[in-house]
Amino acid sequence: MAFAPALRVISTHVSGYSVSSAYELRLVRETVREDVHIQLISPYAPPSTIAQLSSSDAHILNSERQLLSQADSCGQHPQLGLRLNAGLSFADDDRYNPGRPHSKLGVPLPLINSIFSTNPHLRENLSGFNLHHNCESNDFRQLLELATRVSHECRDALDAVDWINVGGGYTFESDETHDHLRAAVDVLRRHKLQVYVEPGAAFVRSAAYLVATVVDKITREGREILILDTTVNHLPEVFEYQFSPDVLGAIDEGDYKYTLAGCSCLAGDLFGDYCFADEKSVGERIVFENVGDYTTTKWHYFNGINHPSIYRVLTDGRFVLEKEFTYEEFAARNGGNTYAAV
Repeated sequence: MAFAPALRVISTHVSGYSVSSAYELRLVRETVREDVHIQLISPYAPPSTIAQLSSSDAHILNSERQLLSQADSCGQHPQLGLRLNAGLSFADDDRYNPGRPHSKLGVPLPLINSIFSTNPHLRENLSGFNLHHNCESNDFRQLLELATRVSHECRDALDAVDWINVGGGYTFESDETHDHLRAAVDVLRRHKLQVYVEPGAAFVRSAAYLVATVVDKITREGREILILDTTVNHLPEVFEYQFSPDVLGAIDEGDYKYTLAGCSCLAGDLFGDYCFADEKSVGERIVFENVGDYTTTKWHYFNGINHPSIYRVLTDGRFVLEKEFTYEEFAARNGGNTYAAV
């Protein structure tokens, strides 16, 4: 979640941040502190972005070509890491699956051993590895399987570096498999590695809600539809990946079933079908839960519909406005700076 107030709150609980672009990198630097540890990971990062990293940061390369071409020239400023691909698939949807066939993400384990065998000096230039391999998982047995495979197949490579980042993709919603998390870390620490994990979504997902109001109520072919003053374009993954977001007060079976629909002109602007114990009327609130991770980074201005204002809830229940979006921002994004100023 690239939202400055959230980054500030999280900063006291983490050792650093993983970023994927120049803008994310700059936002972290300006929001948190100048000396915060940053790991830059992306299939491609332009030289101007890499130049923003300090010697204590890390640039994680994505391919064997990048390793061969950049290792000698970059040296240790910043540190160099390399993304590994163990070929294990844990995500049900291949669009989220780093281990999918023909993946663009990371270097296959057999190729790592071959590269280091042919170019042993490259080990001296690498400081660590990235092993991000999951999405939407609460099962650390998968991480243990991953750590065990990498430890077995790339033992010498792991022994030659200082750290490994096992990435994110874990929700931390249950304690049932936390013993497997500890076991996975123990496997990697046998190689004298510092182990990083990226719990970003686990931190922020449940920390945000999208609050909408019912603005119209219609019946079509026997189905009641509630039109809301928001849109799936404020939660784009609902449309992209066809899932129904969590709604406060919704139940599996109930007397009142509604299709929740957005207010844009898009026919498929639909959040899904939900049941409630009580009848819903125009003017009532519908609250979408667990929307703190990819909402603000993906929402857009389809139909020119403005973004929701962002509020922070204090411990005493008061609301503080953090961000209100304006027409001037919309106009500037669409090349209308001159006209907006008239």
